[in-house]
Amino acid sequence: MKMTGFLGGFPAGESTVIGAVATNALLNKVQLTKVAQMTHDGLARTIYPTHTQYDGDAVFALSCGALEGVEVSLIGALAVIAAGQAILRAVRKAHSLEGIPAVSE
Repeated sequence: MKMTGFLGGFPAGESTVIGAVATNALLNKVQLTKVAQMTHDGLARTIYPTHTQYDGDAVFALSCGALEGVEVSLIGALAVIAAGQAILRAVRKAHSLEGIPAVSE
């Protein structure tokens, strides 16, 4: 199946997403890495295309609290929802810039 030009409308680097998710749970580096990995699902559910060879999509996870005993998978699952909602909100609240139209206008 020939897919030449499939991403022709998405020049390199123009659909890169960088985000952060923070929690008040006490998590170590391995757990934070898992939360960040899971959060990428929120990008994939909301943005098309995502994670292409031309993107630099990145999500960082931060632990800002001392709440212990929280299940990492639960935090990650909630982060997926939060990321998707944040992206949709950003799109709805955006304004046109340098000739690029916003959804709201």
